[in-house]
Amino acid sequence: MSFLYNYRASWRFRRHLTAFLFAVNEINKNPDLLPNITLGFQIHDTCYSESLSIESALRILSGTRYMVPNYNCHKRGGLAAIVGHLLSSPSLSISTIISNYRIPQISYGAMDPSFSDREQFPSFFRTVPNQLSHHQAIIELLKHFGWVWVGIVASADESNAKSSSLLREQLISHGICVEFHVIFPVDKGETKRTNVLIKNSTATVIILYCNIGYFLQLMIGEHWEEIKGKVFVTSVTLTLIRENVYNFKTLYPLNGSLLFVTRRGNIHGMKDLMDYVPRRAIRHIEGMLFSLPSDRKGNPLNKSNSEPFRLTYSVYTAVYAVAHAFHDMVSKARKQPGFLSTGQWLRHFHPWQMIPHLNKVQFPTQSDGDFFFSDEGEMPGEFDILNCIVSPDGKDRMVEVGSYRSHPAQFHIKDSAIGWGSPYTEAPRSVCSSSCLPGSRKAKREGQPLCCYDCVPCEEGEVSNQTDMDYCMKCPKDQWPNKRRDRCLQRLVEFLSYQDPLGAGLGGASIGLSACAITILGVFIKFRATPVVRANNTNISYTLLVSLCLSFLSCLLFIGQPKPLACMVRQAAFGLAFSIAESSILAKAVTVAVAFRATSPDSQLRRWVGPRLPIYIVIGCSVGQAAICLAWMVLSPPFPDYDIQSEKGKMILICNEGSAVLLYVEISYLGVLALLSFTVAFLVRNLPDRFNEAKYITFSMLVFLSVWVSFIPSYLSTKGKYMVAVEIFAILGSSTGLLACIFIPKMCLILLKRGLSSKVHVTGMDNK
Repeated sequence: MSFLYNYRASWRFRRHLTAFLFAVNEINKNPDLLPNITLGFQIHDTCYSESLSIESALRILSGTRYMVPNYNCHKRGGLAAIVGHLLSSPSLSISTIISNYRIPQISYGAMDPSFSDREQFPSFFRTVPNQLSHHQAIIELLKHFGWVWVGIVASADESNAKSSSLLREQLISHGICVEFHVIFPVDKGETKRTNVLIKNSTATVIILYCNIGYFLQLMIGEHWEEIKGKVFVTSVTLTLIRENVYNFKTLYPLNGSLLFVTRRGNIHGMKDLMDYVPRRAIRHIEGMLFSLPSDRKGNPLNKSNSEPFRLTYSVYTAVYAVAHAFHDMVSKARKQPGFLSTGQWLRHFHPWQMIPHLNKVQFPTQSDGDFFFSDEGEMPGEFDILNCIVSPDGKDRMVEVGSYRSHPAQFHIKDSAIGWGSPYTEAPRSVCSSSCLPGSRKAKREGQPLCCYDCVPCEEGEVSNQTDMDYCMKCPKDQWPNKRRDRCLQRLVEFLSYQDPLGAGLGGASIGLSACAITILGVFIKFRATPVVRANNTNISYTLLVSLCLSFLSCLLFIGQPKPLACMVRQAAFGLAFSIAESSILAKAVTVAVAFRATSPDSQLRRWVGPRLPIYIVIGCSVGQAAICLAWMVLSPPFPDYDIQSEKGKMILICNEGSAVLLYVEISYLGVLALLSFTVAFLVRNLPDRFNEAKYITFSMLVFLSVWVSFIPSYLSTKGKYMVAVEIFAILGSSTGLLACIFIPKMCLILLKRGLSSKVHVTGMDNK
């Protein structure tokens, strides 16, 4: 078995070597795991270099200190597997060489998502999660604190550059914007520019995607110590090694940072060894591994002392995964017929035989649960979140503040336990634009990321009740926004009611005027024998008074909350009643004209003189209006509706006329009857002065036409309940004009000047 690592970097990486040797020692001393088999090893130092990684892989295949391509010079034992590398890029370089021979490779730190492709990497395994689960953990952290404006700094090695680009795509797909994504090489000028970019960025949160070698270049580069007020979120690939940081100023920019690390695992007895062996004596650790240290009295130390490790634990489990897979393979081989001895079987052993056993390997660990590889040859996504706290005296500590588990998905963080560092006393904001308060919405800025926006007030009739809403919501039709437009209020329902002073006044006027019409009708009936009543066509006068009374009363249908029946019949009732009134007036005018034009014995008009002509006129003209109303009711009947556009914050209950065209046809028909009446009455205006019926009709039609001509612009310019009031005014005004102009003079003759109502006065003749 071969182990690839970086020996020269730090004590922490040397601890990986210690864990490897410690696991080998435990396995070889375990009589139940690999009986009669000793697990050997080779150790190769790659120093982060991809070229050295390839060179080490070739040496492992050759079995000597020198590279001999296509030759196997192993003198003792055979190669079972390669453990390593920590980083993805060297692991990829190694896999490119050894995958041709299908030699199992178990990395304890490579998280590149491409290694999950079992067709491309069938012999690659890892004791750490896939990078994609780490990306999801970062996204959950950013979403938890509402950080939607971040920067990404990645090292120029292939693995971190590719993973950071993939992270950028995933951040954008989750609505998190990236201010900048810089990939820097190990170059003094580039590290300086990168530090200046971090320092001057508007993003508070910076995601570091690099290994320790690249990161140290940033920390010793120019302008690093000037970076303030930033929260660094580090990837698992970056393990901060504090012994490499030499002064407080270099370390302080990391104050308040959040670090993702792999899960912890216990290795019993590992801490005893680490405490016993001085850091400077690491080169001699191999000779000390095969007997645990003893105390001052010579008693061996027990293995009860358990210390949690992270990447060190990944190295430890990688070695045990090889041992258990080999154990399963040997156990099955011993059960096969023809098995002679372990030694003979080992002579025919090939590394590729380990792969199916590694795929199915499962064994209990010193931590909770069993160890096993997923179908992709990796571990489930489990990460802890550490908070880096740097005190003013230069001391630093790491505090565990949260965790993430991918199966099942769980994210937990203790906000109160996080120390954010100066100048923050609570979680800082990292946004491109300030939050849009309720009552406004986000409007994207052209040419900028989605997270950069302006706050635009909600339009009329819309509200937003949360911060940073992408759109405003329309209020229900019966509601209206308040002044701040952050919630909907109930609209004030309004209609022309009897409780309204205007409605009560119009209703009272309607009843009063109809009472006047009925009173006049009563007087005419009482004095029906008088010449004044008989001279003005008694039956037509009765019909006219009744129709005017109905016209007045039809106004009551326009007042009150609109109901389906009232909406349907009110215009028809007014139109029919008024058409009968105008037909009666037209009949009066035509009767007068015919009567005075047919005085000659040979006149053709004499056959029209009599009571039949007025009846024909009234019935014929009324039937025309009835046809219009019937068509209206059938084709597009009026119905109750509401108006929310006329007045803000109000819902005005109205009757929708169904067809505005038919409404104007009805009114136009009344206008035509009025014009005919006016024309006929005007033509006979020069009758004897004592017979003033034609003049009264002429004047009443002038009043009628004046009222309805002024009604149209008034109706169109009025809104809400006042539209109804305007129509009622027109009905009452025109009806009152007819009643006053035609019947008031006659009432004066009948009631006040009875002498003038005699036959002599009416006809202008005496009996002498």
